[in-house]
Amino acid sequence: MNLKIKKVDLICLYFFLHPLAYTNDGDEFRNIKLVIFSLVSIILFWREIPLIKLRNEKLFYSLFFFLLIAQQFFIGNGNFIFGIKFCIAFLLFTFPFWLFEKFSNKVKNFDLIIEKGIDILFFICLINYLLSFFIGFGELYPSGGLLGRRAFGLLGDSYIPMLSFLQIYYFIKNKKIFFYFSIIFLLITGGKIGILLTSFIFLLDGLIKRKLNKNIFLLFVILIPFLIYLLFYFGVNLNLDYSYNNRLISYLFAFDYFKESPLFGIGINGGLSRLISESNEFIYIFNIDNTYNIYQVHNTILRVLSETGIAGIIALIGIYFNLFNNSIKVLTKVRKLDVRNYALYYSSAIWLISFLIIYQGTAWLLPGHPIFGFLLFSSSLNNIYLNKKEI
Repeated sequence: MNLKIKKVDLICLYFFLHPLAYTNDGDEFRNIKLVIFSLVSIILFWREIPLIKLRNEKLFYSLFFFLLIAQQFFIGNGNFIFGIKFCIAFLLFTFPFWLFEKFSNKVKNFDLIIEKGIDILFFICLINYLLSFFIGFGELYPSGGLLGRRAFGLLGDSYIPMLSFLQIYYFIKNKKIFFYFSIIFLLITGGKIGILLTSFIFLLDGLIKRKLNKNIFLLFVILIPFLIYLLFYFGVNLNLDYSYNNRLISYLFAFDYFKESPLFGIGINGGLSRLISESNEFIYIFNIDNTYNIYQVHNTILRVLSETGIAGIIALIGIYFNLFNNSIKVLTKVRKLDVRNYALYYSSAIWLISFLIIYQGTAWLLPGHPIFGFLLFSSSLNNIYLNKKEI
């Protein structure tokens, strides 16, 4: 019996931690990892396949994935085979999360197992960021950031949003040392959007617990784009002007691409093959300083709009609506209980809402992207909690 519990523990921990394998943005083996991890997960959870129902966010995910095939018939130089490959890649990445969601119903002490996984994530961060900051382990930039240098180690900047999750989780659990170190990790990376995400999470947490006027929260959400603009505009000394210029230019091209093909976009990943050369020409013509090379549209919503058009954005709105709706349901139920006993679900739901509102500076809706993996896991936690028999 003990061996069976240990085996289940390892399976859950493996699945929770496996998105870490995708943290290297330049990993040439990412597609191979995607296939291996997906097949392993499907083998582990194959008995759950008949239980999958395509409804709510799963339905809209599926519509978006199959749109990648259909759009090839309506765009110039459409590549049907490429569309099929991209659709399969998305399915391979997301389907295991749907299976795991069903598998979790059979796991005793599921919450405790995942909380162990969060502690493992913390200690991975502890080793990674401290070694990187003090001895130059992995990815390190000797200047910039709030501490005079920016250190990422092996986790890369794609992992920064997860630090915000660790902060709210350990804050709710009242593990002060873990919470303080999670803040230090974020400062070590110098992630500006991560700091904004953390600030929003704790503001939302305060609104939920203290029942502040909803109009104040709505006003804050509306003012966010303006506040970000001011942060970039007046933050030249922090090299924010580079980020501002890059994002603004990529947004301009996103709208241009959308105008080319409003209904189905220019094709998934279409911007990757054009934006670097076209943006460089734009920068040269208008003599724009303080920019980096621009390889993609730095916004998930605008990238989806430009590459998949109105059809894709409708599917994305359906995904967002269901993610928001489920997260709000979880927060509504948990706030009536002792939040500390449900820190896993409360932290996950509040992180998911905040992430979808704040973290649109980078396109994360891609198969094999670590943040998309953790977002899918967070979404599954919402469903797991809402389907608990005692709720």
